[in-house]
Amino acid sequence: MLQKPAVLVVFLLGVSNAIAQNITYKVVTTALDNGDPLAMGVLIDDYKTPFPLTASADIPYIYTGYAPIAKSSYSYVRFNKNSWSLEEREAFSRDAVETDTVFEFYNRSQNTYSVPGLPQLYEPIDSMNRVKSDLHYNDRIPAIFLSGDISSFQTNSSKGVNAAVDVTYVGLDQAMTLKGAKIQLSGRGTRNLPKASYKIKFGEQDLLFGYKNIKLRSLITDPSYIREKMGFDLAESFGLPTTRYSFVRLFINNKPLGLFGLEEDFSNPWLANEFNNGVSQGFNQGILYNGAIRSNLQYLGESEAPYLEVKVKKFGDTAYSIKAKPTNGNADMKKLIAFTKFLKDAPSTEPDAAATWNSHVDTDSVLRSLALEVLLGDTDGYISSGDNYYIYEDPAHNGRFVYIMYDLDLTQGSASRSYVSQTLKGDYTKFLGYNEARPLLKQMLKVPEFKAKFESILRDFIRKQRDNQEFLYEHIDALASMIKEDVAWDKSISREHRETTVSQYLEEIVENGKDTNGKAAEPPVIDYSERVLRNDISFETAVNGNIDRITLMGLKQWYSEMIEAYSSFV
Repeated sequence: MLQKPAVLVVFLLGVSNAIAQNITYKVVTTALDNGDPLAMGVLIDDYKTPFPLTASADIPYIYTGYAPIAKSSYSYVRFNKNSWSLEEREAFSRDAVETDTVFEFYNRSQNTYSVPGLPQLYEPIDSMNRVKSDLHYNDRIPAIFLSGDISSFQTNSSKGVNAAVDVTYVGLDQAMTLKGAKIQLSGRGTRNLPKASYKIKFGEQDLLFGYKNIKLRSLITDPSYIREKMGFDLAESFGLPTTRYSFVRLFINNKPLGLFGLEEDFSNPWLANEFNNGVSQGFNQGILYNGAIRSNLQYLGESEAPYLEVKVKKFGDTAYSIKAKPTNGNADMKKLIAFTKFLKDAPSTEPDAAATWNSHVDTDSVLRSLALEVLLGDTDGYISSGDNYYIYEDPAHNGRFVYIMYDLDLTQGSASRSYVSQTLKGDYTKFLGYNEARPLLKQMLKVPEFKAKFESILRDFIRKQRDNQEFLYEHIDALASMIKEDVAWDKSISREHRETTVSQYLEEIVENGKDTNGKAAEPPVIDYSERVLRNDISFETAVNGNIDRITLMGLKQWYSEMIEAYSSFV
């Protein structure tokens, strides 16, 4: 009689130990419907049969289940529900873990990577007070799943056409679904390319890590996939206010669209996030102007009409526009006009010239940004094109303007309407567009103090990369290692839903040399269209190799030639 309890205790301890050896495995992949013969599972060590994983009721892209702690390794599989035979297995084994896994993406060999950050070359400018957010990670790639009827803009690239979608975000340790978001095509140039970019605006009560609007950048113009990420990482290193940048995997209606760049849109509450630590309540927000399409900041008179001239009829894009309205005062062009008038007659050699300038504009934001445009070989920025910038009227600093750069895809050896060689002159006064009417730069550099600071920024950066290639290359190599598997995946995806009409558009340029208006296309436009249409430059070559095209160089090739070109300037 006394022995039975002892036997029961031993039995219960055995059960307890067996249970303790189980953990929860979690894998992220496209959803399998109930009628699909396949199921998800995890294969442990030398087990012949997988342990089944079940789709989450809330998020069908997450599969979870209990299975033993592996002694050496495990992998995720797809198996036949009826025969239990393996139909597909990850091409690698994962190292054993002793606790519940994070949300692991199917067929990706690592969850995180070691990506060394760039050194902070300059402290953030005075007006910045950026909120801490989990929107961007440098060492991992989350996934975004969209569901909804997007047919409205799949065949219509007009601006403003949107669709309702639910957005599911899955990171390593968190997952959420935000319903009732709006999605639309983003950008101008990429609307007519095989892989489009998108803008998402979340529902009235929803934010994704503090942001109401995000952009998903297609990366199709850059076979290295890294240029824009490098550009914004350098902007952060320069202490500049602008979006941060990271990578995501995108799916729409359970179909893969590939690897995208994730960036913030500058709509509210971006200004509060960037300049007031994310606090919108009580924030005295100034007006945010957008400069695009030959918006040179020239004084055009007191009337608003010439500042609001339509530059791209297809999209209704004007030279200047208002991106965010002020808390107080009118949302009009008057402050922008006053600023251009100041630039027209701005002081240069007077004793108080620098102080006067600093009362009108944060000169550090301008000098660092425009120096970075030169260092990045930006073929679509203010200097080269009078494009892709914002100026923010900052009430916290007596209404002085802050310069904000954005859209850095056509940089670092990539161009669409220009020769890349025009960014490698070795003399910033010969840089692409420098001799055009760009008063913000030209007038500011007439002030000796500002010219000296501008040139110092250029020299310091060039010396740093010249004397230590690892300054940039270590970062490039780490990013390339992290996204390599996803680049191969991205290149394998068929884009049939856009390819027919887009291919016709590009083929017209490549084969007939005609642009969308029927006019003869310039050689850079033809070269750019051909390389995007063919998409036959390997990832390895794009990052580490030499490319002999008039609109594209290898990423490291461009940095090497840029440093060499400016060696005499240093």
